[in-house]
Formats: sequence, C-alpha cells, structure tokens
Amino acid sequence: MSTEESHRPFIPKKDIRIVFTPADLNRLTPSCSVCLFPLFFTGKELLSAMEFFKIKEIRSTVIVNVQPERQDEIEKILQPFRSALRFASTPEELIDPDDPDSLFDELKESLNNLSGSSHFNLVNTCSLVMAVTGIDLIILGQDKRLLTDTRVNRPLSIPFQDWSVHLDNELSFSGTGTEEILFHHDTSRWYGYVMMSYGHVSGYVFFQALPTNMAPDILQRKLLRPYLLMARIGDSRLPVQEKKKKSEFLMSIIYGLISHRDGVKKECDIYHIPFEGLRYIWILKLRNFNRSVHNPDVIIHLCEKAFPDNYFLFDQEQVISIHEKGDESDATAANRVFALMDRIERNYPQLECVVGNSRAYQDLFDLRMAYQDALFSLRVGQSLFPHSKKFLTFNDLLLYHFLIGQKDNPILQRLYNNTILTLRKNDAEYNENLLKTMDILARKEFHISEASEELGIHRNTLYQRMEKIKSLTSLDLKSQEGILVMQLGLKLDLIYSVES
Repeated sequence: MSTEESHRPFIPKKDIRIVFTPADLNRLTPSCSVCLFPLFFTGKELLSAMEFFKIKEIRSTVIVNVQPERQDEIEKILQPFRSALRFASTPEELIDPDDPDSLFDELKESLNNLSGSSHFNLVNTCSLVMAVTGIDLIILGQDKRLLTDTRVNRPLSIPFQDWSVHLDNELSFSGTGTEEILFHHDTSRWYGYVMMSYGHVSGYVFFQALPTNMAPDILQRKLLRPYLLMARIGDSRLPVQEKKKKSEFLMSIIYGLISHRDGVKKECDIYHIPFEGLRYIWILKLRNFNRSVHNPDVIIHLCEKAFPDNYFLFDQEQVISIHEKGDESDATAANRVFALMDRIERNYPQLECVVGNSRAYQDLFDLRMAYQDALFSLRVGQSLFPHSKKFLTFNDLLLYHFLIGQKDNPILQRLYNNTILTLRKNDAEYNENLLKTMDILARKEFHISEASEELGIHRNTLYQRMEKIKSLTSLDLKSQEGILVMQLGLKLDLIYSVES
C-alpha cells in the first residue's frame, strides 16, 4: 500500500470512532469518522463493514496497521472503496496532541466489546493491545511456560523465566507482588508483574518498555491488567475460576460498578444468568467473625445447601444472597433463613447472625438498589432492635425506607433542624439532657411514669423538661401532632447516624 496517504492530520477525538472488532460497529454514529484496524476482521467481515460505512454515511475511513501477510488480500477487498480511504502505518499518527489519551480511551472501549464476544482470549487481547500501543507483551503461565508472545521475531535470550522467579521472591517478601518491576536485558527493558487471581498466581506479564508516545504509562498499564486477567481466567476454563468470575460480575452490579443497563445485559449472556426476573437481596451479617477461626467457604457451603437456587457472595463479615422470588411465601422463606442462621451458629458458637433484606426488583441491573435496601434494613434494624430481632425485613422498616428516600426534602430538613438540632445545641450549651429525655419518652411511648423511672428523675422534673422542649421547638408533647413531629425528628436522627 502507498504510504504517501498515511501522513495526514490527526482526527479530533469528538469525531473519531476506532473499530477493532465487528462488535465495535455498534458504536458508530452517522457522519462520524472511522479508524479501522483489520486485525480481527475476516475478509467477508471487512467487506460487510465497508458496506455498512456507506449506509451510515461515514465521513472518512482510515485503515491502520495492516499485517504484511494479509496486505494483498485486504487490498483486493478494499479496491472498490479505495477513493474513500486513507491509510496509516501506525496508530501513533492519529494522536491528537491536545488529547494524547484519546486513542487509549478508544482501546478500552474496544477491549470492553472484545471481552463480551466469542473472540475474547489471551492471544487476541494481547494482539489488540500491541496493535494500538506498538509494544510487545509476553505472558507466562503459573508454571512459567510461555502462553503468549506478540513479538514477530522471538529471540530466546531474554530471561523471562528468571524474571518470573524474581517476581515470586518479591511476592513472598511483600505478600502482594502486584507492583511491577522494571527488568533490563542488553538494550531491552520490560515491566513485569505477577498476575494474581483470588490469592493465587495465574501467570506473569511482561510489557515492553519503549520511549514512544503510544507506549502506555504506569496508570494505563494498570488499566489494562483486568482485561489480561479476565482473558487468562477465561482461557483456563476451570469451574472454580468460572464461579469466581461470575461472583465478581455480580459483586460489580450490587456495588454499582457497572453503570449501564445494556452492559449488565451483555455480561448476563456470558455468565448464563437470566437478566429478567423478580429478585431481592438479603444480607447475613456475621457478628464476631474472625477469618482465622471461621472458614468463609464452610459458611457459603451451608448457605448454598439451604438455598441451592440462590447466588451467594462473601464480603468482609457478611454473606450477600441474591434470592429469586418464586411461589414460596415470604414467611416460608424467612423460616428457612432462620434455620440457616441456627445451623451456622451451631457450627460456630462464637458467631451471632442477623439478616436484613430488601424489596424485590424486576431485573439484575437494579440489584444495586436492592443491596442498598438490605444494607439499610440491617443497619437501622440493628439500631432499633439490637438483640430482640434477627430478621430485619424491608416491610418492618417501611417508614424508615420512606424517610431515607425523602431525606433531601427541604420540609423534612427544616423539621429536623427545629427538633433534634435545636435540642442538641441546647444540650451542648446547658447540659440539660433534653435530647436523651425526648428519646426515652418516645421509647416508652410517652408513658410519663415509665420514662421518668428510666431517666431516674421525678415526674415533675420530667414535666419541666417537656415544657422546656416546648419552649425551644414550639411542639406540645401532650398533643398527638407534637408527638408525631418529634418522633419523625428522632427517626431522621437515627437515619442520619446510621448513614454516617
């Protein structure tokens, strides 16, 4: 191909869409410009892409980095479209000097698409990274045998195996081993790090260190790591690793790390999880949990045995259960949860179990809200019923869930300021214990005798405090309206304290 057309100005980021795989075609918008790498296109797919560009009225098309062995084939395919094409020998020619990260951003988008396709494996992932950045990658397995080498000429003199032993020593010394190390050999330099998967070594990665504009910096190399790890785990095809990949995916949903519904839908197909379906989350909190004493795998096994259709995730001191709502009544499901808690406490007498649950949601993407529901139920319920209730349901705490959804309402903020904050400010200045008095009164359902006995004061003293509260807040605690407003203030105070 002629190189005279390759010298052209960069394409501004706002106008360019980079296409590495057929899946990237879905990101094209009418009248944009396209930069196409034919690496992952068959001849038939390339021809279809060019026809698709005509339909989409693509403004201009740049073909980049054609492999020498495919040059004749691609020239023949592209001949009818030649007048509308430009060619670039390296992606570096497309860098926008005002936005040098733009091409790397497009690479990440294409890696996302590749990870959801049948082309996703370690070889293709490394080839894609090499095609854009211009650097070579070497990946060894945990047994230090070569898995992937993107170099065209592969000299055997570079001691990658010896370097991996050095990385092992760093791992033993530091306990993590995930920081990369710069290795030197003759005139070449390589960044190496240990690829870790759930506490185990999955392999060793070496990035070529080149002083070029397209060579990824340390932050960009870190951003590439998850794709390499996913591809490595996918190639392994070990059932336990597949299970952990699925757990990682579900964890990313409930923690809100996947921000687009379409992204969740696409990954559901990969993990064979139905996207639609009425589900809720319950969180099993393990009080007094100690990892050196209590085995999380045993606890998860007990959970899976009791609820074989649920997905279970372990995080810190809690088990998160994704529960599909079926024909079983809520009461029956709750009884099964009680039986599970009893079984765990019999296995580990030091543990104390408590559960908080959510309302049901229609699809997997909304499980992030279900998780927040369950977490809130757990936190508020433990404050309200520290020892008396072990199963804290969404329905039992409806008022609190309603208030948390309205916490930014200016009327409620004013109510809170006029009640709780007013009493707290007075107590800080005069030490009159008015807020504690108000709290005890509410807990004793405004029974004067019981409240005064709990406070250790005379009934008349309690009446005096109630009058002082009235003078500060304009709320008469002998009226139903005054009691209701003050109770709302106390509930808001509990919500704010739980959130902080």
